Amino acid sequence: MFLAHAPISFLGNELIQKKGIAKLKQNEKVLVGVAALLFGIIPDIDILILIGSGLPSFIHHTVISHTPIFYLGVWLLLKLIYWVVKRWFSKPVEKFLNPEFVNVLINTFLIATLLHLAMDIFAEDIMLLYPFTTQNFTIFKYAFEPNLYGGYFMGITFAIEILMVGIFLIYLLNRFIKKSTVHTILNVLFVVPGILLIGFGTYAHFNTYNRSILRDINGKVNVDIDTDEMFDGYDMDIDNDGKDNILDIDLKNLVPQVKTILESGKWTADSGSTKLVDRFKYGYGGMTSFRLISQAYYNIHSPISPVLKDMLLKDNSIEGYSAEYDSQEAFYKYFNYRKMLKALNPDTVLAQGAIFFVLDEKDTVLNVGIALENNNVGTVLPYDKNLKTHTLQEVTNYYGDSVKYMTTE
Repeated sequence: MFLAHAPISFLGNELIQKKGIAKLKQNEKVLVGVAALLFGIIPDIDILILIGSGLPSFIHHTVISHTPIFYLGVWLLLKLIYWVVKRWFSKPVEKFLNPEFVNVLINTFLIATLLHLAMDIFAEDIMLLYPFTTQNFTIFKYAFEPNLYGGYFMGITFAIEILMVGIFLIYLLNRFIKKSTVHTILNVLFVVPGILLIGFGTYAHFNTYNRSILRDINGKVNVDIDTDEMFDGYDMDIDNDGKDNILDIDLKNLVPQVKTILESGKWTADSGSTKLVDRFKYGYGGMTSFRLISQAYYNIHSPISPVLKDMLLKDNSIEGYSAEYDSQEAFYKYFNYRKMLKALNPDTVLAQGAIFFVLDEKDTVLNVGIALENNNVGTVLPYDKNLKTHTLQEVTNYYGDSVKYMTTE
């Protein structure tokens, strides 16, 4: 979570300290509200500290600054500091930093930071019981694992954040603006996006193949398997052996992953379709042929996107790592550059694990697939609604004789 930390910290603090805040002056109430918003994002400052220290930012949920004991300690320290120094305050300072206000303010620090951690535990791993154990705890991270291609912004957690922000805006609206027709309309508008996104996200989640968390061969979460301080999702050579992830895989592991994904029967997607339902399925992570193969690589901890991006950066096809590109074309270019392709006779029995491409007369890639066994292939045809295994014959029947086929040797 990142959007809802400040709003939820504000709302939680207003609820928990309702009586104490009510006794404060108006300017003090405003300061407490602003402090709650700021304190709600304080735990994420450790990202900047990690970057400044040369450490990977992706570990920030598993360091001491994301533990309850840390903020309990700081809270007690703030209480002690105030108790010690208040005797030296001048009259104006003593009037401003009066015990009632300071007590609410320091408690706001504790409430806001702990609410931040409480929200994180829904979608991330944190060391909840540190220092008694370094075991990480989470609630919904694995139950609602985001789709690799839809990403966080199409997930349920983000939808909940939008709803929480809407509730925060409604609270402010009700507190500072008198009721009117516009007021009522805004109340509805603030919550509708979150509710709709939760509905769409939940529906899509149960219909898409959702695996985006990197795991090692034992199934344990590990986002930096070679401990080179680079998130493996951006690492083109996972094991640092000089061979990129596309070539440095065992087909005995890759092919079963393709079969497992196909057997899930989840949504497919046509990236070229302009139909609203197709755009919805594609946006939420429905599988294309390339996504099918890329997901299989990812499942065995060998993401191929970093390899393709590195190739395109080197040949100046793209100008930055975040630039958009045609993944299917780039995948073909990768093998073509290395002269690893040969013409495929549709009557030929494909070697298990071979990648094949369907090209038109201009050598534009129409589709891609991977050979399984008995000339079964892993691919998505434009008429597919859900994932399923095809035969090579089905592919050639669909595209006819006006195309050519290339396959890896």
